[in-house]
This record gives sequence, structure tokens and C-alpha cells, in this order.
Amino acid sequence: MEIIVISVAQYKEKDAVVNAITEGRSFSFYAKGILNPKNKNSFLNNTLCKANITLIEGKLKYPILESAEFISSPMLSNCSLGYLNALLTIDEAMIHLFDSQEKFLGYEHVNKTLIALRKGQNPLYCILYFLLKILPSLGFELEVKNCVNCGSKKNITDFSFVDGGFLCSKCAESERRYNNTQLLLIRNTVLSDEVDAIGDATDDDIKELLFDINVFLTDGIGYHLRTLDSLLK
Repeated sequence: MEIIVISVAQYKEKDAVVNAITEGRSFSFYAKGILNPKNKNSFLNNTLCKANITLIEGKLKYPILESAEFISSPMLSNCSLGYLNALLTIDEAMIHLFDSQEKFLGYEHVNKTLIALRKGQNPLYCILYFLLKILPSLGFELEVKNCVNCGSKKNITDFSFVDGGFLCSKCAESERRYNNTQLLLIRNTVLSDEVDAIGDATDDDIKELLFDINVFLTDGIGYHLRTLDSLLK
């Protein structure tokens, strides 16, 4: 079973309970000795690492790790600060924005975002992709094909996270929030299956959107992504 590690909690001196996600499932398992750096499975003591694991049932509350095979780690030998903050933002979002049994809903988007980061794509855009993609799983659908209020496909001039999508000139406020490049960025990212829709957007374009998403999450869910603040500096 291929997993992504979300968090690790010490259970005994060298043992831990690993919280992980896979496609269609969120779960925890008991991993003996992984807090010992010399343990063959110590790589599991790294959030967002990917591994193939086999579990067995035991007398504990959690299934027990029988074997593990390392697939990949998000950590690179020469990581930029933006890259590291992007990883921290993904992990913080997965821990705090999703209920414990629903974290698996973010599996595909975590996986694609980690791959894009490792390929050297813009960390700011990778996090924008990730957050826009998980919003529907958090209960916030985004309409990017027509005006979310009246349904018109003409004269789309703005976007509102609160309203949940594009706004036409009749429904939008008099002062535009976003420019055309940002509107295209939102639309293409929401509709794209890959982390490849940055287009002509600048870092400032992306930062403004990320800032507003964090405000929206704070108001809508009651949680503020602190690591995202660091990414935006």
C-alpha cells in the first residue's frame, strides 16, 4: 500500500504512531523503533515522505507495521526557503484543515504538488494549486465557467472566494479585486489536472491570491495557515 506520511507521534521511547493517507483512506499505524535513526524504517519519521507499507493486525489499538519500502522524500539536498515553507504549508493544511477521517481527500493533490515541487516548479504557484484544489473537499466549490450569482458567461470581471466563483460586471463590486491575469490563473488552475497553469502570472499576482485564500480559510473554517504567512514574506 502506497502512503504519504502526514504526522508522527512518539508512542514509546523509540516507537511511534504514524498518521498517513492513501487513495481512499486516512489511517494510523504503530511503527516500532522508527524514532531510532539506525532503524531500517526510520525514513517514516519524516512528514510527507512516500512509502510502500505492509500492515498486520496485533493486540494494539492500531495495526502494526510489518515492512516498509522507501519511495521518495520531499527533502532535497539544496532546498530554498520557499520550497521548505511550501512543504510546511502542505503539512499544516493537511493536519488542521481536514477532519481526521477525511484527510485522504487531499491525497491526490498532495501527491501532485510534491512532484511539482521536486521538479523545481514555483513554490508559490504549487501552493496556490494545492489550496485551490482542496477547497471543494473542504466544502467550498468554485465556479470558474460563469458568474456564480447570475450564471452569465459574458463580461466576467472579478472573482470572490466568499461568493464561490467568478462574478460578471453586473454582479461584481464597482472596484475590481483581481486583474485579468489572476482571473485566468484561477480558472486554468481549478480546471487543470496538472500543476502547469501558471501562465503569465507574477509572484505578486499569486501572493495576493494566497493571502486572500488564507483570510477566507480563517473566516470560513476558523484556522489560519501560519506557515503560509512565512511563504508570502
